[in-house]
Amino acid sequence: MKYIQKTLAILSRCKHLFKILPVVDSLKLVMFSYVYSEEKEILVSPRKLNFPILIRNNRIDERTLLGTFNLEYHLPPSEIQLSDKPTILDLGANIGSTCCHYASLYPNASIIGYELDKDNAILALTNISPYENIEIKQQGVWSKNITSTYSIKNKTNAYRVEDLDPKNEDVITVQLVDINEIVKSYGVVDFLKMDIEGAEIDILSNSNHSWLDNLQSFNIEFHLNKNQSLMYYEKFFEKKGFTISRNNRHFSSIIGYRNLNQIEV
Repeated sequence: MKYIQKTLAILSRCKHLFKILPVVDSLKLVMFSYVYSEEKEILVSPRKLNFPILIRNNRIDERTLLGTFNLEYHLPPSEIQLSDKPTILDLGANIGSTCCHYASLYPNASIIGYELDKDNAILALTNISPYENIEIKQQGVWSKNITSTYSIKNKTNAYRVEDLDPKNEDVITVQLVDINEIVKSYGVVDFLKMDIEGAEIDILSNSNHSWLDNLQSFNIEFHLNKNQSLMYYEKFFEKKGFTISRNNRHFSSIIGYRNLNQIEV
């Protein structure tokens, strides 16, 4: 019975991977996960990328790939047309798969990714190396410039900023950068993707919101508790001049856009 269940699980996993990877890569990824340790890096070639990328043999990076190339919740709103040479900010770049996808779709774009975790950022730097129009910064995003901490205890791609004891061996200290400084340094930002595991709440609650004046469009993933409402943030952005809709690819994301001539920098 256990053998049958295991076989069915492998077949199901392969089925999902076949949607985004060549058959050989999908089989290699599944096979390697049973042979090698989590530290093993595997080269795969997602069909929607111009170049192969490395992922770790930890199943977490695999889920990130599936989310990126199957669900595509990171893409700009279909209602807008990006400029000929757009600026795209990827806040929460992880291992760089979304940045690479942007570069493959928009070869004339300037793409800048911010990633909290050092190991993710190092792998992202490797993955973006074939592209000349991507930059990765190993920094977190916040409502002001501060030094803070996060935990790597759970070995997850969803690292979140928390006030922790830096003396603990699983706690990492990181520099957080004011979102106003980030966005305004690039002038008009055609598209901003934000997936920063709860830091978006602090940013929208406590920051100077003038950075929104520089945006043409965005896709923000929210990490809400039971006392928080996505509708509240929809109304917030509408008051800032954006046309708002729910992201039908993700249950807790909001997309917003406005005409480029509405932006004054």
